[in-house]
Amino acid sequence: MKTRENGLTGSTGKNKTGKRAPKGPSTPPASLGRPAGQTAPEAPAPRPAQTKAPAPQPVQTKAPAPLPAQAKAPAPQPVQAKAPAPQPVQAKAPAPQPVQAKAPTPQPVQAKAPAPQPVQAKAPTPQPVQAKAPAAPQTVNVVFWIFQPQARRVSVCGEFNGWSPEANPMEPRGEGRWQAVVALRPGRYQYKFVIDGEWMPDPDAKQNVCNAFGTLNSVVEAA
Repeated sequence: MKTRENGLTGSTGKNKTGKRAPKGPSTPPASLGRPAGQTAPEAPAPRPAQTKAPAPQPVQTKAPAPLPAQAKAPAPQPVQAKAPAPQPVQAKAPAPQPVQAKAPTPQPVQAKAPAPQPVQAKAPTPQPVQAKAPAAPQTVNVVFWIFQPQARRVSVCGEFNGWSPEANPMEPRGEGRWQAVVALRPGRYQYKFVIDGEWMPDPDAKQNVCNAFGTLNSVVEAA
């Protein structure tokens, strides 16, 4: 706001130099327009000047320059989401997949018993009978021996050869020993030696028995 300049600035009474203006009468002095030769009457004692405050001037306020209007952002409005319209779904056929054939699990096989068939009995064809020879009886080799260094001929005879002196002759084995090996069936037999034509029992026999002639016969067991 600006005020009118009247030698004073504002209401403080200061001039343009910044110093306060001297106070005095507001009327011009009396000497002005007075005829010559007249003394001027004494000036009345100065009275303190009453400074009148200048009348207030109406202040003209200037309207401020219009400021560019700032657009206010509109208050956000709640957005109502609209459900999208349903679209028709086109189903796609799945691509065919290769089928892997699985081998079937083997199942246990139950064997079925065959149905019985009627049996037709056939008469056996007669076979020729072959006669088998009887098995040879088992024999045991029995060794007979006697010590006769002076003998020239020795043989053994008994129940097994019909008491024949010529059936089983004995052979000399050296140092006066005579020996003969006779195959006998298992059993108990009586025997004697015949030395140069004389009959005598076995001197080393374990058992002897008396015969019908009153002499001794030796006994041997073939097993």
